[in-house]
Amino acid sequence: MVAEAFPFSQISSSMGYQERWLSRRDPAVSRWAYIQTVQDFSRVVKMVAGEANGQLFNRPELVGALREGLQKHPQSTVALAFHKDNDKNKAQLSFEKDNSLMVNLKYDFPERVHIFWALKRPRQHYAVVDEERVIFEQPNHPANKPWWGNVVENTAIAKEWERRFDEYVGYCSELQF
Repeated sequence: MVAEAFPFSQISSSMGYQERWLSRRDPAVSRWAYIQTVQDFSRVVKMVAGEANGQLFNRPELVGALREGLQKHPQSTVALAFHKDNDKNKAQLSFEKDNSLMVNLKYDFPERVHIFWALKRPRQHYAVVDEERVIFEQPNHPANKPWWGNVVENTAIAKEWERRFDEYVGYCSELQF
């Protein structure tokens, strides 16, 4: 992974790990950096989102990268937890409508793609990739608004956030499609 290949606005190597800031001004650049960070996974991608309104999780580039990883690595998995609506059935219908590409991925890999609904909107949205990298979105960013974020490449930090994900989904309901 070459840092110059990423459209990040700042790269820092302080405190023993590499950190790259996604664009603070352009949501399209942030989405592209998110996709670039996820695309070369080989074991697991675990994502926590807010509304999952289709702006990121229905992008052909992201779902295509996840599909490619799942096809290339037969033991790999993808999990997404999101909050949309306070009613599980309404949330699932809305998710299906807004994220048809992700739902199709679930249909194609039913035992390896897991989609969870959370009763409450998480304050911190993030993605853990292969226990090596974590994408942190802007904490507590407003729903359905542009966000900034950063990518931290550090195994210890990534493992801690993967542990948090596993704990978090214990409070969620896995959706059945």
